Amino acid sequence: MIQQHLKTCFDNLVKLEFADIDIIAMYSNEGEKINFLKGLKARGQVEQWLDSVQGGMRDTLYKLMKTGLSDYGTQERKNWVLSHFGQVVATIAQIQWCSSTEFAINDMSTNPFALQEWYEANET
Repeated sequence: MIQQHLKTCFDNLVKLEFADIDIIAMYSNEGEKINFLKGLKARGQVEQWLDSVQGGMRDTLYKLMKTGLSDYGTQERKNWVLSHFGQVVATIAQIQWCSSTEFAINDMSTNPFALQEWYEANET
């Protein structure tokens, strides 16, 4: 059974959900279930279909990240966090924090207090 070895093959992937020979979803260690965009076939050599799992993970998470990023500025933060998967929320929040920090650093040429203001905004 491959399920017990998934943690060593993929970061925080602990279980795959099967429907006959199709792989339809993945589970994190926290129990979060993410459905694949399309069912993946579990046929042939394990290495081949695990490679398709990796591709399916990449495609699915890419689409979810794009949606999470586009929703970021349009929803109240609490609603945004609750409407997206944990991995998406963590990644997009880090991207936004880095982008805003870079903006504050670059803004220091016209506002010498920009970085201090950004720091204070993050402390509240």
